[in-house]
Amino acid sequence: MSKSRKPKGKRKKQQPPPSPKQPKKHLSALSKVFAGILAVATLVGGGAAVVAFLPRVTVDSVGLSDASNPLSALFTVTNTNFIPLEHLGIFVGLCRARISQNVIIQSTAGDCSRPNGALFFHEPWQNHRLAMDERLTVMLKDVFDAPGGPFVGGDISVIVKFRPWILPFERKKEFRFTGERYPDGSFAWHPQSIDHPE
Repeated sequence: MSKSRKPKGKRKKQQPPPSPKQPKKHLSALSKVFAGILAVATLVGGGAAVVAFLPRVTVDSVGLSDASNPLSALFTVTNTNFIPLEHLGIFVGLCRARISQNVIIQSTAGDCSRPNGALFFHEPWQNHRLAMDERLTVMLKDVFDAPGGPFVGGDISVIVKFRPWILPFERKKEFRFTGERYPDGSFAWHPQSIDHPE
């Protein structure tokens, strides 16, 4: 007896695998915004790191070594960052000096608020190295002294030139001071601003 064959059923067509869902547009926009925020944060952080590594130097007037002589003023240069300052040199810029009531020496026209071009220097003030928090103190009289008579007042700059550690370029910072004699005969040098510091 022959077995009856079952009718062949129709084979189901194989469906192709479902294609991955396309990301929604708003998710794509959010990822772009997030990437932009990350880029800005990276730039700000990098800028802050660069600023932290920039060399910083200060100049302070620390009084007179001889109370009767305003030109015995002492100025202290300090490295306030951890980067060593190499080949450091100190210069004095003279804008105006009243060496007596009737005698004024002035090298820069105007109110002395611009960087000074007339510079004096003393050889022992040159080619120093200042590590972090190290100081170097200089006396104004070493480069400038009145030829005679009472020194009434002046407007000067203390300029510091240096190379930051192993970097090949030179930097310059200028600090302005004005000197004033008071009615009681005392004298003091005070820091002032510079319109366009370098």
